[in-house]
Amino acid sequence: MRRICTVLLLSVLWPCMAMADEFDQGLATLWEVLWHQSGTPTRIVRWEGDIRVRIFGLNAAAHREHTLEALRAVTGESGVKLTDVSDQPDAARTANLSVEITSDNALEDNQPCVTYLDFSAETKINSASVQMRSKDAWRCAYHEAMHVMGVRGHPAGQTVLSYFPWKIDGLLFGRLVRDELTDSRSFITDAGGAPVYDANVGFDGAAWNAAGLTFSIDRHSEFLVGIKASGAMAGWQTRLNLSHYWIDTQDTRTANFFFTFAQDGGGSQRLQGDTGWWTFDAGIERDFARSHLAFGVDANQYSSRRDDYLTSNWRTAATPGSIARSSSMLLPRPRNHAVGGCSRSTMRRGLCRRGLNFSVFEVPARPSEERRRALAG
Repeated sequence: MRRICTVLLLSVLWPCMAMADEFDQGLATLWEVLWHQSGTPTRIVRWEGDIRVRIFGLNAAAHREHTLEALRAVTGESGVKLTDVSDQPDAARTANLSVEITSDNALEDNQPCVTYLDFSAETKINSASVQMRSKDAWRCAYHEAMHVMGVRGHPAGQTVLSYFPWKIDGLLFGRLVRDELTDSRSFITDAGGAPVYDANVGFDGAAWNAAGLTFSIDRHSEFLVGIKASGAMAGWQTRLNLSHYWIDTQDTRTANFFFTFAQDGGGSQRLQGDTGWWTFDAGIERDFARSHLAFGVDANQYSSRRDDYLTSNWRTAATPGSIARSSSMLLPRPRNHAVGGCSRSTMRRGLCRRGLNFSVFEVPARPSEERRRALAG
């Protein structure tokens, strides 16, 4: 019953959580557009009168309609009237917004489109000019239209103002460990005052078994790497997550008993390798006229291996002749894969299901003596 209630609670709260996440992202974008990329805050400026635009330059006719579409979108949102005066004889004199389509070798490669604002007061835009390379005009139109309206920042993420519509995060973690437990101390003493580490002792009329504190040496290395990317591709919002964790080497050597074998006696060796996991998740989604279509795929692989040996010398892991005893814990290596998709309309009816889900298990063979020596280094 508790599990059912938890699922129902999450179902109720999930839309609210999604709305909160979108709200926070919107505030972050709003904050970032108020700053120059140089790190200084921008002025909050706007057009107080109508905009009269003149579009001219190289192959201007081919880019005119798309450029006007972008300008109409931003002026419509801000309530500013837009008039195209490109065909008027005195367009150069009457226009307060000039959009020039330049050749492909003009401007700079790292800035193929640029906008300049002219304002005499702190809050009022008097005029503006835009330059766009012919080959970049299509993708620059909406970006520069936002700058024309006084929005000059370049926020991160997937916005028309973002220089980098793809957001990529990476993770790299590594740990090298050498752990030596060779300084065991006992506060139990015999009648002569000598410390007792492993023996049956009497205290207050009762007999006790004082277990030995065994010596051990452990060295291992483990690593974790990951990459996460999200962005737009051919009109689809795309996400990608890939991570890999693995234990490169682990060699643990332990003495059997403290009192008898603390220095060079027998013990055990535990080797671990080929242990770790891979995870992969990707998805695409897109809004259409009356539905939201999404597809996803995920896959993962886990593997674990540990081999235990008895040794005649726990420090050196010496095994003269043949191995006294060898036992291996071999775990299967599952590979899980799933792929599927759904639309918003099917999700409302509760019909969104994965199209395919299957697992493959592999059991590795017992390692050879040469492999044991390789893992032990």
